[in-house]
Amino acid sequence: MSSCCSRTPPKSVTSWRRHLTWRRSFIAMALISLLVFVYTALRYDVAATSPHSQPVEWVLSEGMQHSVRTHAAELEVPEGIDLRDASLADKAIGHYSVACATCHGAPGESRAPWMVMYPEPRALTDAAVVNAWSDRELYWIIKHGIKDTGMIALGPTHSEGDLWAVTAFVRQLPDMSPDRYRALRARYQQNAAAAGHAEHRH
Repeated sequence: MSSCCSRTPPKSVTSWRRHLTWRRSFIAMALISLLVFVYTALRYDVAATSPHSQPVEWVLSEGMQHSVRTHAAELEVPEGIDLRDASLADKAIGHYSVACATCHGAPGESRAPWMVMYPEPRALTDAAVVNAWSDRELYWIIKHGIKDTGMIALGPTHSEGDLWAVTAFVRQLPDMSPDRYRALRARYQQNAAAAGHAEHRH
């Protein structure tokens, strides 16, 4: 009788018990991880004056770059569009000087000092910044913007022609002289003022 009661349980029972123990351990670890994540997220400093840690910064930066390149991969520059054409870039001076220069600066001009953002907007007068992106990638960023960075999307409010003109402007910006930029902006402002006066007279 005693030998019968002391028999070891079948292997299937032992295996089931081990499996149940493993599942309980896994669930406990998952719950602990979730609680740690929620606690960390609630206490995470989202202030623009407080940079991310280096690991977080790397993940976000790499993720953004890979996302842009993936989504822009199938784009093609339309036939007849030359992003090195100065006359095409000139058409975008109004768009850039009004919507972009405040954050990204311009030839001979830094971005607005009150524009404190994180991540910090890149200076588009820096050739290394602009040349890090292909033509279609620049176009994609300009059209769609970048989430949670302050980078606006021009696509919903601008025509395709305007978007490619802005892309040409950004592509040429590192080589643009301050004198040329100021001349283009002055001409745009004069034309805008003249158009405003003409509309007011009517």
